[in-house]
Amino acid sequence: MKLKTVQWNINGGKIRSVEADPTLDSSYVIDDQGYYAARLKAYVPDIVALQETHTDETEEVSGQISYFADQLGLPYFINVPFSPSHIEAGKKLGNAILSRWPLSATSFEVFFNPRPQRVLDSGEIAVAHDKGVVRAVLDVDGQALEVMSVHLMPFHRFNFDLFAPEQLSFIEDMAGKIKPKEMRALIQGDFNLDCPSLGALIPQFVETVSEVALVEPTFCRGGRFDHILYRGLYHVSTEIDRRALSDHYPLYSEFEL
Repeated sequence: MKLKTVQWNINGGKIRSVEADPTLDSSYVIDDQGYYAARLKAYVPDIVALQETHTDETEEVSGQISYFADQLGLPYFINVPFSPSHIEAGKKLGNAILSRWPLSATSFEVFFNPRPQRVLDSGEIAVAHDKGVVRAVLDVDGQALEVMSVHLMPFHRFNFDLFAPEQLSFIEDMAGKIKPKEMRALIQGDFNLDCPSLGALIPQFVETVSEVALVEPTFCRGGRFDHILYRGLYHVSTEIDRRALSDHYPLYSEFEL
């Protein structure tokens, strides 16, 4: 059985204009949920993992994710907003999973946050927001498939030395929280680690899973931050759509169950 999946950090639903400089954060200011919905719909996906979803602080259920679910015909979804948005005031950032199949055993865990800081151009002090993992178990024609949407801290933006000896407990916390419990698993997310192979950097991440090797960038300034791990599936192909007007590019993959 073929599974079609998409991984995408959607930057709160913001895009840039065609003529804007893709390397500047300030270019991504256009609110266009319709753009994301149309691009996602074109893939006809079975499973979608999203990061940096937006939910109004007054909403109990994200209108953004409900809209995507309706447009894509994916009736089962979970979205967990868990930190204030750095993209737009009055919003909360979250991780989401949308699925063609029912979700069960849904959960969310926050990664340990050492609260690194950096000074912005404005002189303000920015503190790293919480990041985490949303997980669910899908019943795919009687077979359990564990799916995760992961977002790690942007280490590079805070000059945070993840590989310093004192950070071992931080790495072990992350590795433990993305370790699958089911025989079949699909783990997609923005890991904020620029590398073709997570396993080459952090072996603990891939002790029980395989990974999709990345050659092309997944980010507008050239980083390979978005990654895909899997277990009990056969990886057929992954395409990185660098034509997208988003700061992160969507990763479309096909697997055999």
